[in-house]
Amino acid sequence: MQSISFVSDKIGWAVGEYGYIYHTKDGGETWVPQAGHFDIDEGGDLVGDVFLFSVAAVDEQTVYAVGIEGHALKSKNGGQSWSLIGTDLPKKHLLSVFAGKADIVIIGGEEGLFISRDEGLTFQDANVTPPKCNPSKQRVLEYSWIGDITGVGENAYVAVGKDTGIYIFQGNAKDSWQKVESE
Repeated sequence: MQSISFVSDKIGWAVGEYGYIYHTKDGGETWVPQAGHFDIDEGGDLVGDVFLFSVAAVDEQTVYAVGIEGHALKSKNGGQSWSLIGTDLPKKHLLSVFAGKADIVIIGGEEGLFISRDEGLTFQDANVTPPKCNPSKQRVLEYSWIGDITGVGENAYVAVGKDTGIYIFQGNAKDSWQKVESE
């Protein structure tokens, strides 16, 4: 499993490889699978649903999950069914999701940060793009991403990632993300 999110001391979800989504109603004593699949094909290769990296539960009914290749999901019925959202998101790895109480959904990954103000119906680029490589380390395959997002109070959010630094968002404007300079 890659990520976990609780809305109370009893109700929560966990997501991970092969699209597995598990739900608990008893504080984690038992977990019930809601989605996910893997198998071995005729050629002996392991096949299955897409990997999920992050989950964010808003309440007992509304849950978001994100994963590889721009895969973003939403449930409006406690995970009984899941719908694809974010068809306007880049088809790159989405590594983190945050969902607020005021219709705000923020997704981070390889291509930066994306924000929705309509519960995930549409997303706009938040104008925060992590660098593709770190020239000082001279590694050809090194790249950066936004790895986690959290809310701070009513109208503020913080996003962090590998080689990207820390970004703070306050208010409602999509381009108000500010990079925090570190010492």
